Amino acid sequence: MIKIDIVLPWVDGNDESWRKQREYYDGQTKNEKINGEIRYRDWDNLQYIFRGIDKNMPWVNKVHLITCGHIPNWLNISCSKLNVVKHEEFIPSEFLPTFNSHVIELHMYKIRELSEHFIYFNDDIFILDQLEPSDFFTNGSPNDMAVEIPITSKISSNIFSHFLINNNSLINKNHLKKKVLRENFTKFYSLKYKSLLIKNFLLGHFNNFSGFYHPHLTQSFLKTTFFEVWEKEYLYLEKVSKNKFRNYIDVNQYLMREWQLVNGRFEPKNIDKLGRYFNLIDDTNKIEQYIKCKKSKIVCLNDNGHVKKFNLTKEAINATFEEIYPQKCSFEV
Repeated sequence: MIKIDIVLPWVDGNDESWRKQREYYDGQTKNEKINGEIRYRDWDNLQYIFRGIDKNMPWVNKVHLITCGHIPNWLNISCSKLNVVKHEEFIPSEFLPTFNSHVIELHMYKIRELSEHFIYFNDDIFILDQLEPSDFFTNGSPNDMAVEIPITSKISSNIFSHFLINNNSLINKNHLKKKVLRENFTKFYSLKYKSLLIKNFLLGHFNNFSGFYHPHLTQSFLKTTFFEVWEKEYLYLEKVSKNKFRNYIDVNQYLMREWQLVNGRFEPKNIDKLGRYFNLIDDTNKIEQYIKCKKSKIVCLNDNGHVKKFNLTKEAINATFEEIYPQKCSFEV
């Protein structure tokens, strides 16, 4: 069986020394929409991510927890499956300090002893039920879905759309769509995509890729993909790496995912079936019931900064996780 690792970046937004450092560098930027305080606020539920992994993914080889130096006081740093990785251990010094998650993502393949096959988590993704290696990889290839979708935005200042456009530009620069579809026809037109398949038929005749559908869940990666993208686009990725905060020229880890898709390095699966995405401005009671009933194996609880009753929502969500994961795990002291 192949070794599969997890990479999980985390930041302690309450760390005073870190906050002072961020404020010092942020004085050069001052863009609340991109780098506002809410991007770093802590929901105090990282332990439930580890409990979910420990209980439902016992086959995981290693969890690489990325931090800028701070460590939760409950974390068992002696756990054999844990590797706490500081930024300076894998990000070149000329790009530090960084407060840009994209810089962390672009360089994470350099983590020492990271396995070729790994799953990228965010700190808002929680495991609710049993998962198997086959949920993420098949015959050594990442499970994924190659579904085209136009990149659009109702708001011109929506920075996330810029990231997707930048990713797509590099994909089209390096890959001929007609050649990709010809060589990977059965993967792009798989019946496993269900109703989403119609998008590929509608957009397939265009000369360039219009963009890709991205489920907001875990992401399966091959480390060699990162090496290849860096070799092809070193100058651009180096330029992005200099951005201490998110910037309109950024690309993110979706570039690596799309690179795998257009090179056919994936096994067609409807990965939407694995989990559900919630925005935390949604009905909290609905989210609580979804978690308690374990209606999917994975759930993403995204904080977009518009939660009006932050403390109350945090308490309710965390109480629900405590209900399904009341016991400490091997990652905790």
